[in-house]
Amino acid sequence: MTLVELMVGAALGLSVILAASGLLATLQRAYAAVEAQAELDERGQLAYAVIRALVAQAGYPEAARAAYARSGKDRGLLLATGPRNGPVIEGHDDRTLAPGTAAAIAATSVVNHSDVLIVHGGREPDEPAPPNCLGIVRQPDDAQGPRMLDSYLYIDRDARHEPALYCLAWGRHGRPQKEALVHGVETLQVLYGWQDDGGSLRYRPAAEVAHAEAWTRVHAVRIGLVLRSAIAARGTGRDSPQLHPLGLIMSDAASDAGSVFIPIPDGRRRQVLTFDVALRNSPETR
Repeated sequence: MTLVELMVGAALGLSVILAASGLLATLQRAYAAVEAQAELDERGQLAYAVIRALVAQAGYPEAARAAYARSGKDRGLLLATGPRNGPVIEGHDDRTLAPGTAAAIAATSVVNHSDVLIVHGGREPDEPAPPNCLGIVRQPDDAQGPRMLDSYLYIDRDARHEPALYCLAWGRHGRPQKEALVHGVETLQVLYGWQDDGGSLRYRPAAEVAHAEAWTRVHAVRIGLVLRSAIAARGTGRDSPQLHPLGLIMSDAASDAGSVFIPIPDGRRRQVLTFDVALRNSPETR
């Protein structure tokens, strides 16, 4: 074999190695993208199932109350004491819950202008109770009798400083308990569909509903989430300069900062999940 033939053979071998390396890198990126998308789909399905089931059963079985009394035993969770015409759902814009187990609304350390959604669930002594956001069912022989069992949904950061959809509700040991339900949820945005005097359904943020004292007229909620993958999928062109959790038509950064979300360019895949849930037990439909 001559020197020329040896050099040609080495060049051909190097070309094959480079081609194989490029193919391997492409396959690795494709696998990472598929894995990231599968993770997003799974997280989205879980978040949808949890929130939809919780909101749909709000106020069941007609245990909502107009007047609330706070108890030291509840550490901030609400008990029902009034007539059966109170709101079954409420919320706060651009808020979170303060550290600890009390349901104290806080305006500091809010993750990505996320909202707080409060679902009032309840039961009667002789009726079965629906589970709260922790999946816990309070037994009807509880000493408290008829009462509200509230579920608080909000965004917080876990021990790894990753954002997650959290739940605060009455736990198994007779005290409030918080738990991360879905990891990788960067923002929770909520609009409330309430009927105006003309009978039209209008989706508005919590501040407008509260100002109009229209919580008992809420018939539906619109949920907007931004989910992100745990791993980066670089080279997929999936980074977006701007996302709209509630849909483009509902985006108004001037009045609702959370309706426009700008992710950091970290190579992670992101997915917007927007859906509506009707309230079966709205006071006006009873």
